[in-house]
Amino acid sequence: MAKYLFFKLKAVSYQSYLYFADSLAESLKRLGDTVLFFDSEKEPLENMERLTNESFDAIFDFNSALPKVTMDDDTYFLDHIDSPFYNIILDHPLYHHDSLKHKLKNMHVLCLDERHAKYIKDNYPHIKSVELFAMTGQTAAKTIPYKDRKYDVLFTGSYTSSNEILDALCKIPPFMQKITLDVIDIMKADASLQVHEALNTVLPEIEDSDIILEHYPLHVQGCFLADTFIRAYKREEVLKTLVKADISLTLCGNGWEKFKDVASKENVTILDEIPFSDTFSLMQNSKISVNIMPIFTHGTHDRVYSACLNSSVCVTDKSSILEKQFVDRQDICFADISRPTSFSDIISDLLLSEEKAVAISSNGFIYADKNHTWDSRANTLKSLIIQ
Repeated sequence: MAKYLFFKLKAVSYQSYLYFADSLAESLKRLGDTVLFFDSEKEPLENMERLTNESFDAIFDFNSALPKVTMDDDTYFLDHIDSPFYNIILDHPLYHHDSLKHKLKNMHVLCLDERHAKYIKDNYPHIKSVELFAMTGQTAAKTIPYKDRKYDVLFTGSYTSSNEILDALCKIPPFMQKITLDVIDIMKADASLQVHEALNTVLPEIEDSDIILEHYPLHVQGCFLADTFIRAYKREEVLKTLVKADISLTLCGNGWEKFKDVASKENVTILDEIPFSDTFSLMQNSKISVNIMPIFTHGTHDRVYSACLNSSVCVTDKSSILEKQFVDRQDICFADISRPTSFSDIISDLLLSEEKAVAISSNGFIYADKNHTWDSRANTLKSLIIQ
């Protein structure tokens, strides 16, 4: 059987990376494979050197900075291990340009969105392969009947103020500031566009656009505030419509007390920040779980599968992949992100029609439990590994 190595080097996003790594590892072990870890909480980073000259069927890391790590002779650390290296990236590739640009001998990328995959293939030809690979969640240990659930509507995730992002924009060079604001306007007008696609529509109007094209991934990276702003703006707009519709809303994550338009309302409950693995119990106790895609217009998000695995009706904006996987109003509910009130319309209807909501939650669980468990992900992962 196969032998794999996972790096556990950072605990961010409520320890989600660690949860993903542990869950994949346990499923691979159930398939009979050997899984080893390098855990920075258990040994110092300099101990990574002990891995050189070892051999694995594959090495994995999430949003990895390892491609930048070099030895004393300036050769890449990962090139000294006999193994393909898989960087599993969970954001738009622009956030990982500083890692993706390094020309390792055997680097591969797994990502969450078809457009992300194409972007990587187009701009980083030294990367050996790029494949889609989605994260998922799990069913909480305690099952709660739908009618007995404590929370009507749940949203899990952090709060970032769109106004604070605009303030940060004022501090960048004027040339990049104008491009970024133009990209934001285009993405506001067309919710189907990702940041690099919006930049492409701006390019014909930019003087010296040839310079941008020559260093294209670097300039896409420079537009990161546009991506960050649109993500924050979409969350704010959707959640404001839920509150305005007098829907009982529970928020769990960092920073929500700063969102004054929502946090001060009587129909809003803010829970303390919790570890990622505890969010499944919250979903199990929620009738409806809201997902707002982080501009993965052709991708997926683990919140969708986690909600379904806990029989919580998932109300989410669309993506091409989700539309292939799910049937609207049968095992999921699709809202229109360009019309935020569509979220409140759908949710209000579900709260008034418990029989309909129970049927959707049941169908969603059956589908997710069959297709989107960690065991199914482990099988998929093994099929993607280059032999």
